[in-house]
Amino acid sequence: MIELQNPLALAALPLALLVYWLYRQRRLPTRPATAVWLLKRGRRRSARLRRWDLRLLALLAAFMLLVLAAAAPVWRGFAPARLVLVVDASASMTARDGAGPTRLARARELAKPWLRRAGQAVLVRAGLEPQTFGPKTGAALLGNLESLRAGDAAADLAAARAAGLRLLPAARVLIVSDAAPPAGPGAYLNVAGLGANVGITALGPGFAAVFNAGPGVWRGRLLSEGESHALQIAPGRYGLVRFAKNLARRRAALEPGGDALRLDDVAYSLTSAPRVRLTFESKALARALLAVGARLVANAPDAVITTGAPANANARPTLYFASQAGRRELVAGFDLTSELSRGLDLSGLGFSLPQPPPPGWHALARTAGGDGLIWQKGASLYLPPLADWRDRPQLVVLLYNWLAPLANRTRPLGTDGVLQPGFNATAAYSLLSPGETNLPRPRPNETAGLGERQPLAPWLILLSALLLVLAGRLREPAPAR
Repeated sequence: MIELQNPLALAALPLALLVYWLYRQRRLPTRPATAVWLLKRGRRRSARLRRWDLRLLALLAAFMLLVLAAAAPVWRGFAPARLVLVVDASASMTARDGAGPTRLARARELAKPWLRRAGQAVLVRAGLEPQTFGPKTGAALLGNLESLRAGDAAADLAAARAAGLRLLPAARVLIVSDAAPPAGPGAYLNVAGLGANVGITALGPGFAAVFNAGPGVWRGRLLSEGESHALQIAPGRYGLVRFAKNLARRRAALEPGGDALRLDDVAYSLTSAPRVRLTFESKALARALLAVGARLVANAPDAVITTGAPANANARPTLYFASQAGRRELVAGFDLTSELSRGLDLSGLGFSLPQPPPPGWHALARTAGGDGLIWQKGASLYLPPLADWRDRPQLVVLLYNWLAPLANRTRPLGTDGVLQPGFNATAAYSLLSPGETNLPRPRPNETAGLGERQPLAPWLILLSALLLVLAGRLREPAPAR
């Protein structure tokens, strides 16, 4: 396909008529004639020859080629030589809009021609984490494209694009998705539809939330552990169900409507006792852990409790009790934005000032002078010595808040490669994603900049110059004899 970057230059094409007129104004050579009929015969023959004047044709062609060169034409090939193909593999790509194929199936059909013609290519599956294939020839990646499966609770398209470009720098990027493309360069093909969908977006031991992404009011039921709850949800709204039985450990829920997206019609939740390893002997701390529902283990723990100042980030959540204590100070302030502050009141309590941790730790509790008493980094904590917490119920509350995320065994689809809701080993895998349940809607494609660009102006100028040289060598038509 040819694109003109300066199409206004074509306005000069009518000037070719001026070139023609000036050329024709040149006087025809005359020859003596003894009779008028011979003169007329020569003029008629000369006129016929001028209609096929090759010199004039060469001049006109050279002029028009120069005008086209001024329009800066660019040839854009059908497919680039180097291509990074990003295919959305989120759960919404399993949706069927009407009776048609899934969005992922449509994505494969749209992507195949581009991938087949690419000289070098990288295929990226965009899910919770990007998965790359290649670099190989585009044709060699067609089998990988066919084997892609969708179902992740989200698709990080920007991370997928970056992963592909790391393997194939300076390549063209094509993203095929039903969601909006990330900001930045790259072409985009949309496979979204207008299918209606209702799905479970939250599930806990005693409640469930259902979202209606359709255009009209949804009336249906939610089934869970022998309970049946009628729901009527306006479009774009949530419906909340509170269960009569608050199950302590596991629950399943089903919305039996059957709509565009099936992965959010069923959900599972699971809680279990966090597994904690103590690296030192403390009967008081062991009793506190049992009080918050934790289980003491020696191997494969979810969290570790130890003593000493933290040196490096631990691979799992770790609670450090300081072994070296400083002067005793009162708590003057606590970070109330932290999840650890739920139900925790430390005001007026005195603690021994611990040795400051390495950089990167955030102080949750401070003294009036601004010194840190309780520190946090990610899921790990650094506390004053254990002796300062003896017989204080605040330690039990703090331990409960710290371990609560570890008790939740619900994981989003796509984690560990699981793409179907259900109980798997020690976790419950569910979609529970409002962003996926609210199916993305169609938007325009953006394929500009995908094909290779080859400027044609230098070639047109060269061809025009050759025609001018040819015109200079051609002779004028011979006059009639």
